Amino acid sequence: MKIVDDISDVRRYSDDFDGIAAGVPANNMVVQNTFHHAWNVLTNKDADGNYILLADKLPLVHRAVLDACDALDGLTDGLLDDPRRCDFDPRTLVCEAGQDPSTCLTAAQAGVVRRLHDRATDAKGRKLEVPVLSDLKFAAESFWKTVQSSIHLAALDPDLGAFRRGGGKLLLWHGWNDQHISPQSTLAYYDAMRTTMGARAVDRFAKLYLFPGVAHCSGGEGPNTFDALTPVMA
Repeated sequence: MKIVDDISDVRRYSDDFDGIAAGVPANNMVVQNTFHHAWNVLTNKDADGNYILLADKLPLVHRAVLDACDALDGLTDGLLDDPRRCDFDPRTLVCEAGQDPSTCLTAAQAGVVRRLHDRATDAKGRKLEVPVLSDLKFAAESFWKTVQSSIHLAALDPDLGAFRRGGGKLLLWHGWNDQHISPQSTLAYYDAMRTTMGARAVDRFAKLYLFPGVAHCSGGEGPNTFDALTPVMA
């Protein structure tokens, strides 16, 4: 058995382990540590280099999102069962004339909330996702140059046929509130597995679990304490 935090280990150790539990698994480390984190910093700065959205506004945004979407899963419990169903528009929080600024956002702050949610894009709005450098160019050309030069560090190949044929079992899990590695990456990888290997083949050896409210690897407001090893052994 092996517990890993990078799905690429499944391919590296496909002959060494018959069961793998991978938490927060599908990540391209180079893209993650450059475009992803750089975007979070640079998109939150104004023309003078000052930060636009500060931490004191986050509880306001969090509460507004819950008010809008908590009940969508049929249970009002302070958690979003599937955040993809939440179509919250941060512009609804923009201050009206005379409103107490502590209870609302400026238009610029609402824009930051939207851009952080949508992740890195280039000037044409194409989605990107790599060191936090002030001269980092958010463009498709620099993105693909970075990705292709570091493919060995990325969890991108969805063909785990060797692991499956060897009788391996794979448990993938990710917290929906992961502030470091997006659960969308794990979902995209799992979907790619099912497309490449066939849904029925994948269902026989792999399962994906997404935990509402759970942050990066642990913490958050959701169920962040659980046993991932015993089910794999079973």
